[in-house]
Formats: sequence, C-alpha cells, structure tokens
Amino acid sequence: MITGGLLLGIWGGFRKKITTSLFGLIGMGAGILAVGLAPGTGYWIALGGLALTGFMNPLVNGPLFALLQTKVEPEMQGRVFTLVGSLSAAMSPLGMLFAAPVAEWLGIQSWYIIGGIATALMGVAGFMIKVVYTIDDQSPGGQLAETHDLQSSPLVSD
Repeated sequence: MITGGLLLGIWGGFRKKITTSLFGLIGMGAGILAVGLAPGTGYWIALGGLALTGFMNPLVNGPLFALLQTKVEPEMQGRVFTLVGSLSAAMSPLGMLFAAPVAEWLGIQSWYIIGGIATALMGVAGFMIKVVYTIDDQSPGGQLAETHDLQSSPLVSD
C-alpha cells in the first residue's frame, strides 16, 4: 500500500481521476483473482496477488476521495465522508456474516475467484457507465459541463 501511495503521490494518476480509480479497481481484481487461482503450493503467487491488491488500493481510493472533495458541496462533505466511512466499516462484519456459510459450501478459494472477477468487472463496468466515467467533467450536483464532447470517448456509452 505504501508503494502504491508513493507512486500515486509522484505520478499523480491519469488526467481523469476516475480513470486511475477504475484501472486500479481492475488491477485489484486481478490481484484477488491471482490469490484464488494460486495452487496450494503457490505461496509466492498468492503473496504476489496480495501485494498487487495492496498496491492498487491507494490507486483506487486516492482519486475517488479527491473526486468526492471536488464534486460534493462543501457544506455536505462532512456528511458524505461520514456516510462513506460508516458504510465501508459496516461491510466488513456483514461480509463475514454472509461469507462464512458460503465459504463452507463453496470453499475459500472460490470466494477469492468470485471476488476477483467481480472486482475487475466493476472496474470495466465503470468505463461503460456514462455517469461514472464522466464524473470528472461534472460540476458539483452531477450536471455535465457543456464544453465536454462525450461522443469523442470510445469508452462511454449512452
């Protein structure tokens, strides 16, 4: 995570913050998937997958929180950041409650494979959802700036 944070601090990410986050999400999915696909004797593969996941974490979250700071009205930022933090914290125990019985049924390795694929697909889907991919071009409140030509981006669909 420290290395990913240093890279983001030095490089700054792509011009569009959402692009950095979405590619980071795809990379995070690849790391999780690598853990799931590692054989029982593949300690180094699993360790590499976990390292990739940790490396990508700041590339996903750093630009997203920067976007929140620029897109959420200042008087609402405290509420929005509190809500995001609370929902994130609530997902851990809820996820464990759901994951334990399913892991008993499918196995832990299957969870990593499913989670890795789902995470990567969320990143890919973000490129295809207009309101997500154009968030850098939106003014606070979600209105698209008039000066941006959305049709010039091959990744954005209506």
